[in-house]
Amino acid sequence: KDTPNFIANRVGIAGMLATIHEASTFGLGYDVVDDLTGKKLGRASSGTFRTADVVGLDTMAHVIKTLQDNLGPDKGNDPFYGSFGTPPVLAKLIEQGALGQKSGAGFFKKDGKAILRLDPATGSYVPSGAKADPLVDRILKRPAAERLKLLRESTNPQAQFLWAILRNAFHYAAVHLEAIADTARDVDFAMRWGFGTKQGPFELWQEAGWTTVAGWVQADIDAGKALCAAPLPAWVTSGPVAEAGGVHTPAGSWSPAQQTFVPRSDLAIYQRQHFPEAVFGSGAVDALKSGTEVWKNDEIRL
Repeated sequence: KDTPNFIANRVGIAGMLATIHEASTFGLGYDVVDDLTGKKLGRASSGTFRTADVVGLDTMAHVIKTLQDNLGPDKGNDPFYGSFGTPPVLAKLIEQGALGQKSGAGFFKKDGKAILRLDPATGSYVPSGAKADPLVDRILKRPAAERLKLLRESTNPQAQFLWAILRNAFHYAAVHLEAIADTARDVDFAMRWGFGTKQGPFELWQEAGWTTVAGWVQADIDAGKALCAAPLPAWVTSGPVAEAGGVHTPAGSWSPAQQTFVPRSDLAIYQRQHFPEAVFGSGAVDALKSGTEVWKNDEIRL
């Protein structure tokens, strides 16, 4: 839909801001955060802060400003508006001309062959390369339902951080679905195609157990742990979505505006696709296991 930053940047930049906030809350270095929020979490290998450096910190700030200018109490009245402030560390880097990769320094800086990371406490660059805790590494290899449960229940700061950013993503996507997209499928595709994630937020939520995760998210909202106090929409916990166990079904994906599961478009161009992109829960045929295989190697299947 025609809303500020459209779907991917609306959800993605809000998520990056939330990640910066939670990283500070849990005292995690930028290198650790990028290791946690990269491939191990099913996201782009550049993680969060390296992605910001590649995009350009000034560009990121412009996208943030779109949220600030259009979603305040006098306009969009986004309940998450309080989390849209420009992070002080980002503002200071931009002021210093450290715009990321294009200027040679941002959250990270290359010094010869070494990659240094910014220490926000001192403003200096220090050696990087710290990785996720082995315990968290093991948790992230577990099936979705077990993975989220372990992250939520763990006392490990890195695990708590990961649960916090996932909870924030689920919360934000659910609250804004009706306003920004026609269906939940559009949000998940936008995040996969725009931010390089393996799954969109609704797909992961559904795979992990829709009703259980919804209860966890609402409990955190009620406890004041979430980014804002807005409750989950009623469609999350009652009616067709709750009965189906998620927003994606073989009949289609949930549309809060239409209050039904909407199938994919049947335009001719889509009919020509033998294996169209599909979302978890849609019951679509797995392209890697279907059809008649004539040749295959480690990288391609025909």
